[in-house]
Amino acid sequence: MRKAPIRHELAESMPDNYSRKLMRSNINVQLGKTATVQEISESKPDAIICATGSRPYTPAFEGIDDPRIIMSDDLFSSTNKVGENVLVFEFDCDWPSMVAAIYLAEKGHQLTLISSRLHIGETVHQYLRNECLKKLYNLNVHSFPHYDIGTIKENHVVIRNLFTQQKQELTNWDSIFLSLGRIPNTELFEEMKGHARIVKQIRDCLGPRTIEEATHDGMMGVISL
Repeated sequence: MRKAPIRHELAESMPDNYSRKLMRSNINVQLGKTATVQEISESKPDAIICATGSRPYTPAFEGIDDPRIIMSDDLFSSTNKVGENVLVFEFDCDWPSMVAAIYLAEKGHQLTLISSRLHIGETVHQYLRNECLKKLYNLNVHSFPHYDIGTIKENHVVIRNLFTQQKQELTNWDSIFLSLGRIPNTELFEEMKGHARIVKQIRDCLGPRTIEEATHDGMMGVISL
């Protein structure tokens, strides 16, 4: 997120603010450790709060294992080379697909943004959406609403119109960026059940959401203990 256009300032300021607050508190912060059931159980906690976040949703369609596919968590940290012509598929219609398109277009890549919604960035707050759309138009990013992805086979990507069910093949591409929504990381929460009087999920571990919603959810989760 720190390299993502438009989100950079927020990504830099939030960790700094919370780090300062933690330094002034009496909270025992342990970094670089993996929480295990045995270790947590031995500490005999009164409550366990799981804030293990979420991960990109990966659908099961033909070609999903193609090495030219880039998932939403990997674009800004991946060392893989992104091709000149990139297809961006937007299924969740949130900000990651829009900022990914802006990020790549500003680096000189040729972009096609394909969305399954009525319009690009449908779920994004209008002020952010308007700013992103302005950038996308100025960067000559082509967009196709009302389509979803069917299969990836060799150099062919099949997309389908959601209203007519008509299929179309796209061949002029080198890389594909997928922004398909997110699912909670609940594995640790399930393992921790029964190892404390209170075991709770908060933030994206409960359900992926915006930063504002996740922050409020975390605060309310602690207050209600």
